Amino acid sequence: MSSESNKGILMLCKCGKEARILRPHEGRAYCGNCLVKLMRRRFKRELRSLGIEKGDEVVIFVPRCSMFYPLLLGELEKVFAKWKELKLIALVFWKDCEDFAELKTSKVETRRLEISSKPTNCQECIASQLEVVRKFARRRQTKMISSLVLEEVVALFLRTLLEGTPIFLWSPLWFLRRKEAEICAELQGLTIRDDCGLKDRVAKTIDEMLEDLERKHAGILNQLYTSAKVIGRNPLID
Repeated sequence: MSSESNKGILMLCKCGKEARILRPHEGRAYCGNCLVKLMRRRFKRELRSLGIEKGDEVVIFVPRCSMFYPLLLGELEKVFAKWKELKLIALVFWKDCEDFAELKTSKVETRRLEISSKPTNCQECIASQLEVVRKFARRRQTKMISSLVLEEVVALFLRTLLEGTPIFLWSPLWFLRRKEAEICAELQGLTIRDDCGLKDRVAKTIDEMLEDLERKHAGILNQLYTSAKVIGRNPLID
Protein backbone atom coordinates (compact mmCIF):
# COMPACT_ATOMS: atom_id res chain seq x y z
CA MET A 1 0.00 0.00 0.00
CA SER A 2 1.46 3.36 -0.94
CA SER A 3 1.87 6.14 1.61
CA GLU A 4 -0.77 8.83 1.81
CA SER A 5 0.68 12.13 0.76
CA ASN A 6 -0.19 15.78 1.14
CA LYS A 7 0.11 17.38 -2.31
CA GLY A 8 3.01 15.07 -3.13
CA ILE A 9 5.10 15.99 -0.06
CA LEU A 10 6.76 13.05 1.69
CA MET A 11 5.29 12.55 5.15
CA LEU A 12 7.35 11.45 8.11
CA CYS A 13 6.17 9.83 11.32
CA LYS A 14 7.34 11.30 14.62
CA CYS A 15 9.75 8.38 14.92
CA GLY A 16 11.48 9.57 11.72
CA LYS A 17 10.28 6.76 9.44
CA GLU A 18 8.26 7.31 6.28
CA ALA A 19 4.56 7.52 7.14
CA ARG A 20 1.95 5.07 5.87
CA ILE A 21 -1.13 7.07 6.85
CA LEU A 22 -2.15 10.62 7.73
CA ARG A 23 -4.62 11.35 10.54
CA PRO A 24 -5.39 14.99 9.65
CA HIS A 25 -7.80 15.47 12.58
CA GLU A 26 -4.81 14.73 14.84
CA GLY A 27 -2.38 16.70 12.71
CA ARG A 28 -0.07 13.71 12.62
CA ALA A 29 1.17 11.04 10.23
CA TYR A 30 2.02 7.48 11.30
CA CYS A 31 4.35 4.78 10.08
CA GLY A 32 2.98 1.25 10.28
CA ASN A 33 4.59 0.34 13.61
CA CYS A 34 3.49 3.54 15.35
CA LEU A 35 -0.03 3.09 13.99
CA VAL A 36 -0.18 -0.41 15.52
CA LYS A 37 1.04 1.01 18.87
CA LEU A 38 -1.66 3.69 18.70
CA MET A 39 -4.28 1.07 17.87
CA ARG A 40 -3.30 -1.06 20.88
CA ARG A 41 -3.35 1.87 23.30
CA ARG A 42 -6.77 3.00 22.12
CA PHE A 43 -8.07 -0.58 21.98
CA LYS A 44 -7.25 -1.18 25.65
CA ARG A 45 -8.81 2.16 26.59
CA GLU A 46 -12.04 1.26 24.80
CA LEU A 47 -12.21 -2.12 26.54
CA ARG A 48 -11.74 -0.43 29.92
CA SER A 49 -14.67 1.87 29.14
CA LEU A 50 -16.88 -1.22 28.80
CA GLY A 51 -15.90 -2.22 32.33
CA ILE A 52 -14.86 -5.79 31.48
CA GLU A 53 -13.77 -7.68 34.59
CA LYS A 54 -12.45 -11.16 35.35
CA GLY A 55 -15.26 -13.69 35.27
CA ASP A 56 -17.34 -11.72 32.73
CA GLU A 57 -18.83 -13.24 29.62
CA VAL A 58 -18.34 -11.06 26.54
CA VAL A 59 -20.29 -11.74 23.34
CA ILE A 60 -18.63 -10.56 20.12
CA PHE A 61 -21.16 -9.92 17.37
CA VAL A 62 -19.45 -10.54 14.02
CA PRO A 63 -21.91 -9.49 11.27
CA ARG A 64 -21.70 -10.96 7.79
CA CYS A 65 -20.46 -7.57 6.54
CA SER A 66 -17.64 -7.33 9.12
CA MET A 67 -14.25 -7.04 7.36
CA PHE A 68 -11.80 -6.77 10.26
CA TYR A 69 -12.90 -9.41 12.77
CA PRO A 70 -9.45 -11.16 12.69
CA LEU A 71 -7.89 -7.92 13.96
CA LEU A 72 -10.45 -7.68 16.77
CA LEU A 73 -10.11 -11.32 17.84
CA GLY A 74 -6.33 -11.22 17.64
CA GLU A 75 -6.13 -8.16 19.90
CA LEU A 76 -8.65 -9.60 22.36
CA GLU A 77 -6.51 -12.71 22.56
CA LYS A 78 -3.43 -10.63 23.44
CA VAL A 79 -5.18 -8.41 26.00
CA PHE A 80 -6.95 -11.21 27.86
CA ALA A 81 -4.40 -14.01 27.45
CA LYS A 82 -3.93 -14.34 31.23
CA TRP A 83 -7.59 -13.93 32.18
CA LYS A 84 -8.61 -17.58 32.53
CA GLU A 85 -11.93 -16.67 34.13
CA LEU A 86 -13.03 -14.48 31.21
CA LYS A 87 -15.25 -16.04 28.54
CA LEU A 88 -15.22 -14.62 25.00
CA ILE A 89 -17.88 -15.90 22.59
CA ALA A 90 -17.81 -14.85 18.93
CA LEU A 91 -21.17 -15.12 17.15
CA VAL A 92 -20.33 -15.48 13.45
CA PHE A 93 -23.03 -15.32 10.79
CA TRP A 94 -21.54 -17.09 7.81
CA LYS A 95 -20.32 -20.59 7.03
CA ASP A 96 -17.05 -19.87 5.21
CA CYS A 97 -15.17 -18.70 8.29
CA GLU A 98 -12.39 -21.28 8.47
CA ASP A 99 -9.90 -18.38 8.67
CA PHE A 100 -10.71 -18.22 12.37
CA ALA A 101 -8.37 -21.20 12.71
CA GLU A 102 -5.46 -19.04 11.50
CA LEU A 103 -5.67 -17.01 14.71
CA LYS A 104 -5.43 -20.01 17.04
CA THR A 105 -7.70 -18.07 19.39
CA SER A 106 -7.93 -20.49 22.30
CA LYS A 107 -9.50 -17.69 24.33
CA VAL A 108 -12.36 -17.13 21.89
CA GLU A 109 -15.16 -19.66 21.52
CA THR A 110 -16.57 -19.38 17.99
CA ARG A 111 -20.22 -20.15 17.32
CA ARG A 112 -21.16 -20.25 13.65
CA LEU A 113 -24.78 -19.23 13.29
CA GLU A 114 -27.26 -18.99 10.45
CA ILE A 115 -30.33 -16.84 9.96
CA SER A 116 -33.52 -18.60 8.94
CA SER A 117 -34.50 -16.24 6.11
CA LYS A 118 -32.56 -15.27 2.99
CA PRO A 119 -32.21 -11.46 3.16
CA THR A 120 -32.24 -9.48 -0.06
CA ASN A 121 -30.65 -6.29 1.29
CA CYS A 122 -28.48 -4.95 4.15
CA GLN A 123 -31.43 -3.87 6.31
CA GLU A 124 -33.06 -7.32 6.30
CA CYS A 125 -29.68 -8.96 6.87
CA ILE A 126 -28.65 -6.94 9.94
CA ALA A 127 -32.16 -7.14 11.43
CA SER A 128 -32.18 -10.95 11.13
CA GLN A 129 -28.73 -11.26 12.69
CA LEU A 130 -29.56 -8.90 15.57
CA GLU A 131 -32.67 -10.91 16.39
CA VAL A 132 -30.54 -14.03 16.84
CA VAL A 133 -28.03 -12.10 18.99
CA ARG A 134 -30.86 -10.61 21.07
CA LYS A 135 -32.28 -14.06 21.84
CA PHE A 136 -28.82 -15.33 22.75
CA ALA A 137 -28.13 -12.40 25.09
CA ARG A 138 -31.48 -12.69 26.85
CA ARG A 139 -30.57 -16.12 28.16
CA ARG A 140 -27.53 -14.91 30.11
CA GLN A 141 -25.86 -11.95 31.79
CA THR A 142 -23.40 -10.79 29.18
CA LYS A 143 -21.56 -7.80 27.74
CA MET A 144 -21.60 -7.28 24.00
CA ILE A 145 -19.16 -5.77 21.51
CA SER A 146 -18.98 -5.79 17.72
CA SER A 147 -16.11 -6.08 15.26
CA LEU A 148 -16.80 -2.96 13.16
CA VAL A 149 -14.41 -0.11 12.33
CA LEU A 150 -15.38 3.57 12.12
CA GLU A 151 -16.95 3.68 8.65
CA GLU A 152 -18.80 0.42 9.27
CA VAL A 153 -20.35 1.61 12.55
CA VAL A 154 -21.42 4.96 11.08
CA ALA A 155 -22.74 3.39 7.85
CA LEU A 156 -24.85 0.91 9.83
CA PHE A 157 -26.27 3.71 11.97
CA LEU A 158 -27.16 5.86 8.93
CA ARG A 159 -28.71 2.94 7.07
CA THR A 160 -30.93 2.01 10.00
CA LEU A 161 -31.74 5.69 10.58
CA LEU A 162 -33.15 5.83 7.04
CA GLU A 163 -35.33 2.85 7.91
CA GLY A 164 -36.60 4.57 11.07
CA THR A 165 -34.74 2.37 13.59
CA PRO A 166 -31.33 3.97 14.26
CA ILE A 167 -29.14 1.21 15.73
CA PHE A 168 -25.78 1.75 17.37
CA LEU A 169 -23.28 -1.10 17.77
CA TRP A 170 -20.32 -0.40 20.06
CA SER A 171 -16.93 -1.63 18.90
CA PRO A 172 -13.45 -1.35 20.47
CA LEU A 173 -12.13 -0.77 16.92
CA TRP A 174 -14.43 2.18 16.19
CA PHE A 175 -11.56 4.73 16.23
CA LEU A 176 -9.84 3.08 13.24
CA ARG A 177 -10.68 4.14 9.71
CA ARG A 178 -10.83 1.34 7.15
CA LYS A 179 -7.43 2.22 5.65
CA GLU A 180 -5.83 2.23 9.10
CA ALA A 181 -7.34 -1.15 9.98
CA GLU A 182 -6.01 -2.55 6.69
CA ILE A 183 -2.47 -1.46 7.59
CA CYS A 184 -2.70 -2.92 11.12
CA ALA A 185 -4.03 -6.22 9.76
CA GLU A 186 -1.37 -6.33 7.05
CA LEU A 187 1.51 -5.84 9.50
CA GLN A 188 0.21 -8.72 11.63
CA GLY A 189 -0.24 -11.07 8.67
CA LEU A 190 -4.04 -11.13 9.00
CA THR A 191 -6.37 -11.58 6.04
CA ILE A 192 -9.30 -9.18 5.98
CA ARG A 193 -12.67 -10.23 4.64
CA ASP A 194 -13.85 -8.97 1.25
CA ASP A 195 -16.75 -6.55 1.01
CA CYS A 196 -20.09 -8.31 1.50
CA GLY A 197 -21.68 -9.43 -1.76
CA LEU A 198 -25.13 -8.57 -0.42
CA LYS A 199 -24.32 -4.86 -0.13
CA ASP A 200 -27.02 -2.96 -2.01
CA ARG A 201 -27.00 0.41 -3.78
CA VAL A 202 -28.07 2.34 -0.67
CA ALA A 203 -25.22 0.87 1.38
CA LYS A 204 -22.68 1.60 -1.37
CA THR A 205 -23.95 5.18 -1.69
CA ILE A 206 -23.55 5.70 2.06
CA ASP A 207 -19.99 4.32 1.88
CA GLU A 208 -19.13 6.73 -0.93
CA MET A 209 -20.71 9.65 0.93
CA LEU A 210 -18.74 8.92 4.13
CA GLU A 211 -15.48 8.64 2.21
CA ASP A 212 -16.13 11.97 0.49
CA LEU A 213 -17.10 13.67 3.77
CA GLU A 214 -13.96 12.52 5.57
CA ARG A 215 -11.79 13.61 2.65
CA LYS A 216 -13.30 17.11 2.68
CA HIS A 217 -13.74 17.49 6.46
CA ALA A 218 -11.16 15.49 8.39
CA GLY A 219 -12.50 14.09 11.65
CA ILE A 220 -16.18 14.39 10.75
CA LEU A 221 -16.69 10.62 10.97
CA ASN A 222 -15.60 10.75 14.61
CA GLN A 223 -18.27 13.40 15.20
CA LEU A 224 -20.87 11.27 13.41
CA TYR A 225 -19.88 8.32 15.59
CA THR A 226 -20.40 10.41 18.75
CA SER A 227 -23.84 11.49 17.50
CA ALA A 228 -24.75 7.91 16.63
CA LYS A 229 -23.81 6.82 20.14
CA VAL A 230 -26.27 9.35 21.59
CA ILE A 231 -29.12 8.84 19.12
CA GLY A 232 -28.86 5.16 18.25
CA ARG A 233 -30.68 2.61 20.35
CA ASN A 234 -29.13 -0.44 21.94
CA PRO A 235 -30.31 -3.40 19.81
CA LEU A 236 -30.32 -5.67 22.87
CA ILE A 237 -32.88 -3.56 24.72
CA ASP A 238 -36.50 -3.70 23.62
